[in-house]
Amino acid sequence: MIPHTNYWHTLIAAVLLSCTVRAVPATELVRITEFLAINDRGLDDEDRDESDWIEIHNAETSEVSLEGWFLTDSGKNPTKWEFPPVTLGPGEYLIVFASGKNRRDPAGELHTNFKLSGDGEYLALVRPDGVTATSQFAPSFPIQAPDVSYGLAAVTSEKVLLPQGAPARALVPLDGRLEGRPLSDAPRPWTLPDFDDSAWPSGETGVGYGYSHLIGTDVSAMQNVNKTVYVRIPFVVHDLEEIRGLTLRVWFDDGIIAYLNGHEVARHNAPAPGTETWNSGASASWPTDRIPAPVDFAIPQLDLLGEGVNMLAIQGLNHGLSNQDLLVLPELLAEVVAVDPPLHYFPIPTPGRPNRGGVEAIGPVIDDVEHSPETPSVRQPLQITARIAESCDPLVSAHLHYRVMFGPETSVPLLDDGNGPDAVAGDGIFTARIPAGSFEAAQMVRWYITAMDAVGRLSRFPRFLDPLNSPQYCGTVATDRSIATALPILHWFIEDPQAANTDQGTRCALFYDGLFYDNLWIYIHGQSSRGFPKKSYNIDLHPGHNFRWARGRPRADDINLMTTYPDKAQMRNILAYETYRDADCPYHWVIPVRVQQNGQFWGTAHLMENGDEDWLIRMGLNSQGALYKMYNSFSSPADAGYGAEKKTRKDEENDDLLALYHGLSASGETRRRYMYDNVDVAQVVNFLAARTLTGDTDCCHKNYYFYRDTDRTDLWEMWPWDVDLSFGRRWISSLTYWDQRLIANTPLFIGSGNRLPQAIFDTPEMRQMYLRRLRTLMDELLKPPGTPPDELHYEPRIDELASMLAPDAALDAARWGSDSWGNGSTAPCCPQSLPQAVAELKDFYLPERRRQLYDGLASGAREIPGPQPTETIISFGIIENALVDGNPDESYIQLLNPNRFAVDVSGWTLNDDAEPPLPLFAFRGGTVIPADGTLYVAVSRAGFDSRLHYPTKGRALFVVGDCTRALPASGIILELTDRRGMPVDRVIVP
Repeated sequence: MIPHTNYWHTLIAAVLLSCTVRAVPATELVRITEFLAINDRGLDDEDRDESDWIEIHNAETSEVSLEGWFLTDSGKNPTKWEFPPVTLGPGEYLIVFASGKNRRDPAGELHTNFKLSGDGEYLALVRPDGVTATSQFAPSFPIQAPDVSYGLAAVTSEKVLLPQGAPARALVPLDGRLEGRPLSDAPRPWTLPDFDDSAWPSGETGVGYGYSHLIGTDVSAMQNVNKTVYVRIPFVVHDLEEIRGLTLRVWFDDGIIAYLNGHEVARHNAPAPGTETWNSGASASWPTDRIPAPVDFAIPQLDLLGEGVNMLAIQGLNHGLSNQDLLVLPELLAEVVAVDPPLHYFPIPTPGRPNRGGVEAIGPVIDDVEHSPETPSVRQPLQITARIAESCDPLVSAHLHYRVMFGPETSVPLLDDGNGPDAVAGDGIFTARIPAGSFEAAQMVRWYITAMDAVGRLSRFPRFLDPLNSPQYCGTVATDRSIATALPILHWFIEDPQAANTDQGTRCALFYDGLFYDNLWIYIHGQSSRGFPKKSYNIDLHPGHNFRWARGRPRADDINLMTTYPDKAQMRNILAYETYRDADCPYHWVIPVRVQQNGQFWGTAHLMENGDEDWLIRMGLNSQGALYKMYNSFSSPADAGYGAEKKTRKDEENDDLLALYHGLSASGETRRRYMYDNVDVAQVVNFLAARTLTGDTDCCHKNYYFYRDTDRTDLWEMWPWDVDLSFGRRWISSLTYWDQRLIANTPLFIGSGNRLPQAIFDTPEMRQMYLRRLRTLMDELLKPPGTPPDELHYEPRIDELASMLAPDAALDAARWGSDSWGNGSTAPCCPQSLPQAVAELKDFYLPERRRQLYDGLASGAREIPGPQPTETIISFGIIENALVDGNPDESYIQLLNPNRFAVDVSGWTLNDDAEPPLPLFAFRGGTVIPADGTLYVAVSRAGFDSRLHYPTKGRALFVVGDCTRALPASGIILELTDRRGMPVDRVIVP
C-alpha cells in the first residue's frame, strides 16, 4: 500500500487509466457505498484522529450479520481484516475506519489494520468464504482528493411520496367526539384512512397561520379557541417493493403528533403518549425567531404502508391559546434502491447517510497549501506554495487570488517552472508571491487558489462549498512591531462591527497563535452584557477548522469572546474556573487576550470555550451524553422544557430531564434512593462546594449545566457557567452591578430553590459530604487565616494575572471608560483601576472571606467541620470478585468509614499488584464517605446496577465506578492510598 504522501508521484498514464475504472457490480445489496482515502478535515474517530473511512450499506429488507466478512486492500490477501460479530439492519450504514489501528470491539468503533492510499488501490468487501468479493474496486480506485469521498452514486434515490403543498383537510375540534373510545391501544378514529373527512375544510399544506408565505390552509380561527388542529393528507404509493426507507420531514411550530394509516410514527414537543386529547397543547413553546428548521423522523415500520391511497394524519399543537402563529408543513420521503449505480466523487462526503451530489470526474487536486513567512513584515513578500496534481485530464493553469483586508481581489499565476520564487521545475509544487508593500502592519491578507484542467474543470482551495460553514480564504496577518503586550493577541477582522451586536450577527475572520480562521459567524452573547458598551460575543467555527486554544489539546468548535467590562480586576472568570479545575470539577478554559479589531486596539477580553460536544471530549467525558444549559431554577415540570437549552442529542426531546425533575420531587426515602441511583452525588457535592468557595451566589436560578452520562452510567451531574459574579462581586438590589464594594459573607447553601441542590442539602449524609468537601477546598485553596504568604494559593495567582493584564487593562479603560463608568446605560459610579481592584481583592475580600468561613460568621458556616485528620482510618470491607453467575462487571470493593466524621477521599487511589502499576481506581473530587458510612467501588457501574442479589440498585447505596480493569478471580492484593500516596489500608484476597 502506498502512503498518502506519495500519491502526487503517480504516473500520469496510471492516473488517466484509473479515472475509467469501475467497481465490479454488486452481486447482493450489502456493499461498499463510499470511502474517504485522504481525510484532512472530515469525520474524526474516537481518538479525534482524521482517519480514512469506509462505509458499508445494507440495502436488503432484512438484517445481515457481518461476522466473518472481510475488508481488504489487497487482491492477494482477501481476508486481511475480519469483521467481529456486528449486525447491519435493513437500510443501515456502518462506518469502518481504515486507520491501521485494528480495533474489532463490536460495541465500539471498528478500525481496519490497513489505511487507504490516495494514489488509488484495490479495495473490496469479501464474504465469509474468504473468496467472493461482493463489492470491489478493481484493479484500483482512481486518484483521490483531500476530503472528497468516492463511491456509488445514489445507492438509494429519494422519492417524494407527499410533497409540500399537497392537498389536505384540516379541522379545529370543538370537543372530543372524534377521539373515539378512551382506550390507550385503540386508534384515534380521525387518523384512520377510511375516516370520512368530507365535511372538513380543504386546502393545501402548510396548515397554520402567522407564516403567510408557507400557509396553504389558514386556521387562524383556532387562536384563543383551541391549541389543537387536526390535519389529514392523503397520498398514493404505486410500488411497495421499491421502498427501502421512509422519512417524515416536518416544519412545525410548536408541536406535532403524526400518524401513518392510524399508527403513531412521530411525536415532538407534545404531551406524553396516551395523554393527548382533542384540546392538547405543545409541552413547550418552540423557538421561532425565524422560520422553523425541518425535523426528520425515520419511520422504520414500512409495513404500515399499503399500495394505493394512504393517509398521513397530524395533530398540530400550539403551546398557548393566544399564540401568534402555528405551522404544520410535512413531506414524506421514500428511499428507493438503485440496482447498479455509477461511481462518483463526492465533494461533500456523507458518511452514514445516502450519497448525494456526486460527479463522475474531478478537476486538478490542490493540497499542501503553505505560506511563508508565517506573519510577514511590510517589507517582506508573502510566498504561497501548493501541490497541484492532475486527476483525469491534463492541468492547463493555476492562479493565486489574494486580497488585503476587505479590498478587491488580485490574481497572479502559480507556476512550477523553476524560475523566480519557484524552487524546482516540474516537482508538482507551484509558487507565487504577494509583493512586499502590498499590505501594511496588522493588516489581514487572504487568498485562495484555483487550477483548471484541459476540459475546463476548475478546482479551488479552500473549496468553499458551503458559504455558511466553510472558509472562503486562507490567510495571515502582517506583523505589527508596535504592539507590546504580555497577553496573547487575538486579531479580529470584521467589515461591519455593529452587525456583530445583534442576534443575527455577521461574518468575521480571526488570527490567533499562528492560525487563521475565515468566514466565521459572530453574534452577540449573553443577557445583561447586551447593555454594556463593550459586549460579549459567540463565535462559531467551521467543521474541520476548529479553534486551537492550546497546542496539543483538543480543539474547540465554538468559542466565546467575553467582555471584561463589569469586572474591574478583569480576572474573576479565570479565578473561578481555575477553582473548579483545581477542585476536579468540569470547567471552561479561559484565556485573557488583547483584541486587535481591524488592526487597531479594541480592548481586553476573555477567550472561553463553549459548552458542547467538543467540550465533553476535551474533558474526557462521554460525548454522547445529554448536556443542557439551564436558564431556570428547575423548580417546576415546565423547567425541563422552556429554559433548558439542549447542547447535545438535539434529535431527542427532554424526557430524561423531565424524569430527573419528577425523581427529585419525591420526598424522604424515595427521593434518597432515587438520588443514589440516578445522580452522581460526589460530583454534584463537588460542584456546590467549589461554587461556595468562589463566593458565587448567581446560581442556581440559572447559570449551570445539567449533564447525563447517557447509555453509560446514566447518572446526572451539575456544572458551572457564567461565573463572573464571584470573589466578592454580587448583583443585588442595594448594591448594583457596578458597585466596587465586595461582599465576603455570602452564605453556604446557595441554590436551595433548585430541585437538585435542595435534595443534596436536605439529605443528611449528603449535607455531610458537601460540608466536608467544602472544608477540604477551604484548606487547599482558600487557606486558613494566618497562612504564611508564600503558602497562599489565590494571592500569587492574582499577582501573576495582574502583571500580565495591567498594561492592556489601562488601555482598555481609556478605550471603554471602564475605570470611570458612566458609559451606556450604566449609572456613573465607582471609579477604580485594575491595580486598585486587585488590591481590594487581596487585601480585603480574601482575608474577610477566610474569616467568614473559618470563624463561622457567614450564614451556615457554623456547620463546617474541622480539618480532616491527616491519619484517617478507612478500611476494606467485602470484596466480591468471584461471582456465582460469572459476570465480572458485577464485582465490587466495599470501603468502610468507622469514624464519627465524614472523610473526603478525593484524589485517593485503589491499587492492586497488576503490572503496569496503573491505579485500579482514582477517586474523583467530591467523593466523601459519610460518618459510619459505606462506599462501593464498582468494577462497572452499569454492571453493578444490573445485579440481582444484594448489594443492588434501589437500596440507597453510595456507589462509584468504573475501575480501570476487572478484578482477578483470586490472588489479589489491594491497597488504599491517600492523596499524598501514603497507605491507608491493605488487604490480600485469596
